[in-house]
Amino acid sequence: MELISDFENLRREMLENSREIIRLLKQRIKLAQKIGEIKKMNGGEIHDYNREREIIKLISGDRFTQSVLNILF
Repeated sequence: MELISDFENLRREMLENSREIIRLLKQRIKLAQKIGEIKKMNGGEIHDYNREREIIKLISGDRFTQSVLNILF
């Protein structure tokens, strides 16, 4: 019975992690929108490819992370 309990606990934890990922992505989108609004008010370019490359370089540590970042950017 312990194996089933462990399995269910792992599934529950995975679901919680998935919800947290979605929550953080939504938060990130809101921040990006605010940044875009500020750039627009100041007449700046909305899309900054150099900044995207900088972020990818700063936080990518492995192939999986790199793949996820390529999807986001």
